[in-house]
Amino acid sequence: MVLDKNNKNLILKWQLRLNHLPFKKLNMMVMQGRIPKKLARVDIPFCPACTYGKAARKPWKGKASNKNIKMASQPGESVLIDSFEWATAGFVAKMKDILTNKHYMLVTST
Repeated sequence: MVLDKNNKNLILKWQLRLNHLPFKKLNMMVMQGRIPKKLARVDIPFCPACTYGKAARKPWKGKASNKNIKMASQPGESVLIDSFEWATAGFVAKMKDILTNKHYMLVTST
C-alpha cells in the first residue's frame, strides 16, 4: 500500500514536471522507457489542477462573446422573455376537470 502511494506521488511529480501532460501520454512514455517502468501499473491519480483547467476552458472558435449587454442598476429595469415554437403540437396539461383536445405550439416565459 505504501509503495502504491509512493508511485502515485511519483507519477504526479512526473506529470507536474512535464507541464500536466495527460496520463495516457505518460503511460506511453513508460512503455517507451523514458520514465520509470514501475509507474506502468499505477492507478491514475486525481490532479485538481488538470480538473480545474478542463472546467475553466473558454470557447476558442465560433462563439463570440456578447459585449453589448447593459447591466441593470435596479430591479425591474431589465426584462427577459423567452419564446420558442415546437414542430409537433403538445397537449395542454390538465390535472382536474374534463380532459381536452387542445394543443399548443408556442411557449413564452418571463
